[in-house]
Amino acid sequence: WPIEHLKPQAMFPELIFDYGNLLASCPGGEKDSPPRSLHCDKKRGNWYHAELMVSPLNPYCEEHFVFGSDGTIEPIEDPFRGTAARETISRLGLNIAKITDDRARALLPIIDILNSTSDEEKRALIERYSRPDGNGRLTPFCFALVQVLKRYT
Repeated sequence: WPIEHLKPQAMFPELIFDYGNLLASCPGGEKDSPPRSLHCDKKRGNWYHAELMVSPLNPYCEEHFVFGSDGTIEPIEDPFRGTAARETISRLGLNIAKITDDRARALLPIIDILNSTSDEEKRALIERYSRPDGNGRLTPFCFALVQVLKRYT
């Protein structure tokens, strides 16, 4: 996974070697990719706005978004947090087909069992997806998985 600077090097050269400013990022496409397929760090470029970016360092960042069972991501209906979420979705390309398809594939097993799973089993899945595994890693798209499970519990 590529490493990116949350606050871009071009705007914040003093933070180039600040570990608190370095994040693992999804591969955002190649520089010669069609513009509609760029996402994450490749699409964002040097954009940074403290009030209009939902930082992944925010421990409640997922609460700014509504994850659809079809893999889409939308801003919450809140004047302040929704504006930041909308801008983040747009600037990072979080609703491009590749990402919504990946998110939908991750959600498919959950969607398939929603009607045949008890609330207790759903709560156990929520607990499982809310915590890192034995290697300290979260399940890909865990926030979407948890949010969809909570909607049906």
